[in-house]
Amino acid sequence: MEIIVNDVNIGYSKNIVIEDCNLKFNNSSLIGCIGSNGAGKSTFFKVISGILPAHKGEIKVNGKLVNSTADIVGHMSFFLDEQIFISYITAKQHLDMIVGINPILVEKYIEYFSFSYALNKKISAFSLGMKQIFLLIITLSMDSEIMLLDEILNGLDPKNKRLAIDLLEEKKQEKIIFLSSHQLMDLKELSDEFLVFNEKKIRRINAHSISIRDLEKKIFGIGDEI
Repeated sequence: MEIIVNDVNIGYSKNIVIEDCNLKFNNSSLIGCIGSNGAGKSTFFKVISGILPAHKGEIKVNGKLVNSTADIVGHMSFFLDEQIFISYITAKQHLDMIVGINPILVEKYIEYFSFSYALNKKISAFSLGMKQIFLLIITLSMDSEIMLLDEILNGLDPKNKRLAIDLLEEKKQEKIIFLSSHQLMDLKELSDEFLVFNEKKIRRINAHSISIRDLEKKIFGIGDEI
């Protein structure tokens, strides 16, 4: 498994949010993606998964040039957020519609999260936390080598957050996982390295070599003298 980002500019229309990005990932790990709102984390995910085109440069996943989502099928799984769900159908109906999902893994993760009670509920009856767990079940059940998880820990109660963190800790031994979050304590526990999105650049930082306090200073200016 390998992701190469070569001399890439990322943004919407003429608004560039990330400039001259060069990154390479080829080892199983969990990469925590951190930055202020609007710094480009979600846009970065959309570009490397083929949902949006890069303004400049190229992205390759497992040696294949990424021009659309068709190019990452079987290699990468990414769902934007809970808004992808159709509110008036049930969770089970969603699972029946998704191509490429592994039914054995679906059952495994439904049991792991004790989620069977929600299968026949319409999405309109789901809380944010229920939607996030359902997204995580779907993404894990695609069993891709590379997973992009955008704010997936948001809205989870303490029990489900712990279950999710423990599961991601296990999965990062065999996959490349990108996880964005503003919850630095959770990212610090899980991450092998950080991608820090700031001032149109992405910096790589060893997660074991920096404290949460220093991260807050670098990203948000928290703790700086006024």
